[in-house]
Amino acid sequence: GGGLSGRDRLPHTHRYAPDWRSLWEKSTGWKLDVYMPEAEHFSFADHQAILPQLDAKLGLPEWLVKGMIGTIEPGAATAAVRAYAAAFFDFHLRG
Repeated sequence: GGGLSGRDRLPHTHRYAPDWRSLWEKSTGWKLDVYMPEAEHFSFADHQAILPQLDAKLGLPEWLVKGMIGTIEPGAATAAVRAYAAAFFDFHLRG
């Protein structure tokens, strides 16, 4: 997860976001809540690398860019996603 949610602007994790809490409580399999405070929803996808390039060419509104990908440095977000994805598969496939 990334960013803040709700009126109280708490971290967007299963502890504070009701929709995520519901999914977390009903999920019986293995799970891990990873949180990047400076990220937003699209920080975990290709948007993190592409949106800044589009912004440089088109001059997108700052609220749009920050609202979609937050303020996390694109390389840091990509590195975190890669590391956790690799760790997930190492844990489940390699033990």
